[in-house]
Amino acid sequence: MFSGWFQRSKSKKSVNRSKPTRKSSVSPKWDPQVTLRRLMQVGVVAAGVGLVAGWTWGERWLLSYAREHQAVVLTAENVQLVDEPGWMSPLVEAQLREAVAEQLGTDPLDRFALLKALAVLHSQAWVETATCVERQGRNVLVWATYRRPLALVEWKGSYYLTASTGHRLPGVYTAEQAPRVGLPILEKVSAAPPNEGEMWPGEDVRAGLDLAAFLEGQPFTSQVRAIAVHDERGAVRPVLLTRNPGGRVYWGRPLGQESPVEVDGQVKLKKLLAVFAQRGSIDAGGKRVHVYGEGISMEAGDDAASQTAEQSEAPTSAETRQAVVRHVAYSW
Repeated sequence: MFSGWFQRSKSKKSVNRSKPTRKSSVSPKWDPQVTLRRLMQVGVVAAGVGLVAGWTWGERWLLSYAREHQAVVLTAENVQLVDEPGWMSPLVEAQLREAVAEQLGTDPLDRFALLKALAVLHSQAWVETATCVERQGRNVLVWATYRRPLALVEWKGSYYLTASTGHRLPGVYTAEQAPRVGLPILEKVSAAPPNEGEMWPGEDVRAGLDLAAFLEGQPFTSQVRAIAVHDERGAVRPVLLTRNPGGRVYWGRPLGQESPVEVDGQVKLKKLLAVFAQRGSIDAGGKRVHVYGEGISMEAGDDAASQTAEQSEAPTSAETRQAVVRHVAYSW
């Protein structure tokens, strides 16, 4: 009995031990879908490698072709100032165009040359902001904003061209040349002139420039010989020095800085226009006129020797009434 059970149990173990042997002898089944996917992956990688290699070779070929077949020597004539302001003189325009052209080589794809040209523009005293230099075939386009000349600032007998922004511009004139430039003259400034392209220091220059811009285009401006940025007491209170001996107009505090008992700039201007219409001159024929109070006060002027020489250049009364300041006739 026991021997039969033992024999049967042993035979079952032998059967169970033989089953794994039969399973391991079976070969794995081939799946064509898996093979296809793997072939596609290999193809994509190969195509990518070929594309990169082809692009690298093609880029080098295009650069070489552009340098050999499209090289152009650019001059100032190829440079165009986009939206060039009407006040800019031909000489200033030529200087800016030449400054850009000097930075450009014959390679039409050299972007570093364009960056150099942009940096040079930034360094020009005439340029306020330079935003873009772009090459289009044989032309170079420049986008920038510029500093407009507004006045001449006098310092020790020399007259320095100055922009409306307060920056000193290229151009220094003598006392004989200054009246022919056609711009307002600021006198009695407290600080020495800065380098070209730098801002004039001092609030007095700013006050004089603001007043010159405010009066620009008025019919009486040809009667103004200069604007003194300080009064006799040394305060920053601009005074209009007229061409009549001893004549002057006391403006008061700078624009926007009026005291509580002082009228604003628009009221002062109306007073000047009223005196001009009634008397033919803003100084009422060589008087000292005060326009900063509630009314208009006048007192006898002094015969300043420095103004006597200017009297011969003063326009006639009829010419004065129709005079309009023009700021485009520069002498450079």
